Amino acid sequence: MSAFQHALRSALFLVLAAGCTASGMKAGGNTPPPEEEEPDAGAATSPDGGKARPDSAPAPTGGDASPAPVGTDGSVTPPAGDAAAPPASTGDEGLNQLLVTSAIGLGYYTACHIMPGLDVRCFGDRHPRTMPPAGLRTRQITCAHDGCCALLPKEAGERIRCWSDKTTIFPPAAVSKMVDPILIGIGYQHGCALNVDHSVTCWGQPGTMNTPPAGLRAKSLAVAAYFNCAVQMDDSVVCWGINPPQPPEGLKAKLVTVIFHGGLHLEEAKGGTRHACAIQLDDTVKCWGDNIEGTTDVPADLGPVKDIAAATYNTCAIKPDGQIVCWGTKGWFPDRIKKMPPNLRLKGIRGKFAAYCAIQTDDTIVCWGEEKTTHLDVPPGVKAFIP
Repeated sequence: MSAFQHALRSALFLVLAAGCTASGMKAGGNTPPPEEEEPDAGAATSPDGGKARPDSAPAPTGGDASPAPVGTDGSVTPPAGDAAAPPASTGDEGLNQLLVTSAIGLGYYTACHIMPGLDVRCFGDRHPRTMPPAGLRTRQITCAHDGCCALLPKEAGERIRCWSDKTTIFPPAAVSKMVDPILIGIGYQHGCALNVDHSVTCWGQPGTMNTPPAGLRAKSLAVAAYFNCAVQMDDSVVCWGINPPQPPEGLKAKLVTVIFHGGLHLEEAKGGTRHACAIQLDDTVKCWGDNIEGTTDVPADLGPVKDIAAATYNTCAIKPDGQIVCWGTKGWFPDRIKKMPPNLRLKGIRGKFAAYCAIQTDDTIVCWGEEKTTHLDVPPGVKAFIP
């Protein structure tokens, strides 16, 4: 065999080998298909206490009536019988962190959390107004004062279902059928949804000033009793509502947390106090608004954090290793303060009024703070749904 023939034969052998390798990779694949989460068939459901949506609910304000998905859908059409498909990564670090605690619903008289089987378990006030509809299955919940709302899959017809005697948090039926939300939040008398096209839709009692700024497109959203803040597409922060705390000039953030101090009624809201905090692009924290005994005094040595939550009397942040750091006062009602457990390691945290609930690294729920009823008494070992 000549040198030329030998070289040609070697080249042909390499080509054929490469073709077989490529064919084998294509046939077998490199990544195994994702496993579907099996709902807990034996999970208990809450008693039927839900109310029908009031037809007289106020009309929506702001946002688009029919948002067109342009990004990753956080509530894609689920398999038959499932509550909703798991939210895919949104591509935004701040929103993804907020979704870590999408199973936490923290109110004032009650708290409702999503269990691994997607059913909802509530603690605290056992009044029918605080109990979810029987058989409710969801992957995202939000609560405020004495009511909650849950995100439903597209085929349910309505996207947001609420239970409370405070009907101003209920989105009108037309809104619930037309919005396409990936994140929802409710305040004292209003609610808002961040949609997959980054628009924001709000509703509620007239006078709560819940109309988002014209043309708002946002990456993430935070809702307090009487005001809201959002991280816009350029990472700047905008706040609106009744006397909202205005962000520092030039602030760029990943996510923001907000709190209205106290449970004042609408006519008293303008005189109330509030504050907000944000995780900036370098993972450091910036707070602003009314400083209630140190609630906005970020510790000089805090360093980077991965999550943050604000409450009436203090603010708490989670370090990258899961440690929690809090600052501000301990509270005005020490006789009914449930103390924070020691040695916590957390994935995410949420605050509301003067309390916190968090998800630990083993997926169990832990709560502490001012306890109006028994809504913070989550038994040890109770696990939350993790997206």
